[in-house]
Amino acid sequence: MCGKKEFFAKLKDGPYGSVSLGDSSKLPVEGKGKIKIIQKDGREEYISNTYYIPGIKSNILSIGQLLQKGYVIHIENMLLTHRNARRKLIARVQMSKNRMFLLKLNTKIGSCNIGVMEDESWKWHLRFGHLHFNGLKLLSSGGMVRGLPQIEATHQEKSAALRVFKKIKALTEAENNHKLVAVRSDRGREYTSNAFQAYCKEQGTRHQLTTAYTPQQNGIAERKNRTILDMIRSMLKEKNLPKELWAEVVACSIYLLN
Repeated sequence: MCGKKEFFAKLKDGPYGSVSLGDSSKLPVEGKGKIKIIQKDGREEYISNTYYIPGIKSNILSIGQLLQKGYVIHIENMLLTHRNARRKLIARVQMSKNRMFLLKLNTKIGSCNIGVMEDESWKWHLRFGHLHFNGLKLLSSGGMVRGLPQIEATHQEKSAALRVFKKIKALTEAENNHKLVAVRSDRGREYTSNAFQAYCKEQGTRHQLTTAYTPQQNGIAERKNRTILDMIRSMLKEKNLPKELWAEVVACSIYLLN
């Protein structure tokens, strides 16, 4: 039983009857769900079938229900030992002065991050997994998606790549005291746009394109991708992290390599 709504990782609101306390008073149950906890080895676990009781001041873990679920409870010499059905130790709790067994749990409280995107075209670009804007325009003009507004193809996607390339070019030339003579890229549309080609001609930079469907010609970048991916998988596996943290582990891997 828990009295704090923010502790629940998942909660289904609704009346679930009431519970009787030691002084014969009753408190209404206003929800049922599960609470996420972090164990000492870093692994995440859940306490399921937890009642949400707003009026309760202390969180209570029922020994009777734990026994029904196959857990093993042993109390001796003022010490409570809690093991699972395979006899693996879960917790060892010393009795307090008021004859209670206080179990300290590391409760993980989830958070929700909200991103606001004002531009409708970019909003739908993100919703469709970064689908290119010509594809969005095709879906929009063909009436293929309910609620999708009229989308006009935009060059922002390509101009972003050009903007970053200009920064990298300036930094590289400053560090090496040499002018960039040639740049090689694959045939991604962000590199074959008219604006990109015009900038290369203006700067006297030769733009080489790899043969289509031949990643072997882009070996350095492809091998670096493999190195990064191997690091990511190893870090996720070793720490038993969820795949939702993939992007953060990518950033960490690149930071370490740099």
